[in-house]
Amino acid sequence: SATSMFGGSEITIVNNCFTQAASVAVTTGTVTVSTAALPTATQYAPYGVRLVATGGTGIYAWELANGALPPGLTLSAAGDLVGTPSTAGTFSFDAKVTSGTLNDTRNLSLTVSPGGLPLVIVDQSLTAAEFGRTYTTSFVAVGGRPPYEWRALDLDELPPGLGVATDGLLEGRPLMAGDFAFAIEVKDSTGATVSKELALRVVTPTSLSIATSAVEGASVGREYLQPLVAVGGTPPYAWTLIRFQELPENITDAPGEVLFNNGGAVAFPADFGIDIDDRDTSDYLSGTPRKAGLYAMTLKVKDGADTEDTASVLLRVTYRDGLAITTQQLPDAFVGQPYQVRLTHNGGSDAVGINFSTPCIMQAVRPGEFQCAASEPLQRMPVGLSLAADGTILGTPNGDTGTYTFLVKVADATGRQDVRAVAIRLRPDFALERSSCSTTGLEASLLTLALAGFALRRRRR
Repeated sequence: SATSMFGGSEITIVNNCFTQAASVAVTTGTVTVSTAALPTATQYAPYGVRLVATGGTGIYAWELANGALPPGLTLSAAGDLVGTPSTAGTFSFDAKVTSGTLNDTRNLSLTVSPGGLPLVIVDQSLTAAEFGRTYTTSFVAVGGRPPYEWRALDLDELPPGLGVATDGLLEGRPLMAGDFAFAIEVKDSTGATVSKELALRVVTPTSLSIATSAVEGASVGREYLQPLVAVGGTPPYAWTLIRFQELPENITDAPGEVLFNNGGAVAFPADFGIDIDDRDTSDYLSGTPRKAGLYAMTLKVKDGADTEDTASVLLRVTYRDGLAITTQQLPDAFVGQPYQVRLTHNGGSDAVGINFSTPCIMQAVRPGEFQCAASEPLQRMPVGLSLAADGTILGTPNGDTGTYTFLVKVADATGRQDVRAVAIRLRPDFALERSSCSTTGLEASLLTLALAGFALRRRRR
């Protein structure tokens, strides 16, 4: 008796039947949080899971009742626990679900395992220091969790007159010439530490050494000129590049290919835009950078007496206007139904070499070798969907329902890039079962009479 006999203005003649949608609220009298355990999350990796409840009216509203979520995660009213956790550890919290006038609360625990690049001190050859003259150089670390804190493991191993500051500077005025080997240690904000053995030569003014310990940053498309300075030895000086590598700048990148030829000269990459300008009186790194990034370079100088010295420097090439993914939210997808959406960026129609991809989090498995970190199914794009280079997500999803949170990267030919976590909620197939409305026997006869009477009344009018 929830609906009237017909409820419409006239019978549908085409289908020879009548249907009407009606809603009936059914409650079990109790509501229960069904989710008992949460899958492990990875630090700095996108995470997404939907909490499940049963009973009540079937319509649920979720909230955090007590405790704290891992930093970077949020719980929506729909029960979606999503985000990118920034802190490793185990977090306990109470999730509360409300359905009509009923509610239930359950204590849940989420473990966030450490992730991201391991803490590493970058290989570098320290430029020689001159006896009695002020000397300053800096150490470089990547990975871990900045900020970093530096120290010398044994102060007695440092050249007399030099010290290591907590910000990674080796500075002072050397009071003794010679070759010195010492160890340094860096600690990140999580307490992780790593150490490295380094060597420094303190020379007299008659010895050849590279005085350029650092270079200024460069910008894509802007002319660059960096002096290269050597001291001592017998001029003229001849400069060469003997090692080159692009370093990762985010957790989805692995180090680039190492260009090295057993100490012999190697050429800068063709798309780099900078080269050594060896002039009569002065020497420079010069050119117009074409690709952004962080680059480690080892330079060698040779004087007129064939004496050599080497030094490693870092060059950061930046850009004026950043490239960013501007899509903030993706529409829901439905199991078994075609899906198509296109991601947008702020590069404009004149951007060159735009390429979208779904990167993974790179982790070192052994020195010099990186691979994708393991991820949960809900940390990847739904099965059946794919991302094209132009940013189009296309396909027919056929995986389990839930909220899928995954990384998307956009980059262009100049090295500009942006990496963001996006989410697609995969819902059940919306296609309803097609009702077959047929009549037989007495039902058919009654329907025929009804149609005839309806038509007769209309003619009389």
